[in-house]
Amino acid sequence: MDPVLVEMFDKVVSHAKDGDPAATLAGYRKVLEVQRTKKLKAIPRFLATVHLQAGYSLIDLKKLKEAEAELKLIDPLMFKGPQRYDYYFTLGNVLGGERKVKPMFSAFVEAIGASEDAGDMETRPQACWNKILGFTMVAEDWPYLKEVSDKALQVAGVRGFTELQKTAQVAREEANKHLKK
Repeated sequence: MDPVLVEMFDKVVSHAKDGDPAATLAGYRKVLEVQRTKKLKAIPRFLATVHLQAGYSLIDLKKLKEAEAELKLIDPLMFKGPQRYDYYFTLGNVLGGERKVKPMFSAFVEAIGASEDAGDMETRPQACWNKILGFTMVAEDWPYLKEVSDKALQVAGVRGFTELQKTAQVAREEANKHLKK
């Protein structure tokens, strides 16, 4: 790793706490530009992390389409454990915000797998299922809400997730109500 890039990245991270996502995004983009134009050595995981951080800034700026494009520049295999979960959870939230419910579902399923690989079999997986149900309800995709509610109920039953079971039941009832119209 070229120390210039590490120094630049660290400065952006410290300024990110100031709450200016546009300046933070510009900083991350500058790191990537300097690496590319000066051909400075960087490990792929570092570059993936810079893109992920840029994606967070775009989300803060409510530029979901750009955030999706930024996140798709990343090879998620660069990340392990919790960081891989963060990547897929973030992608799921972006896609859900764009009302792309089927790709969103896939991203959250990947997040669940990454969470379980990291040893969390309960907290993060339930959070993902709740996001799936919530985004699908907001998208008003009633047939798909019924489908994912049924899947969530199966998972909740097998895993003993009582809160998820309640949420999935409400979601399924809402889907059924709209499908009967």
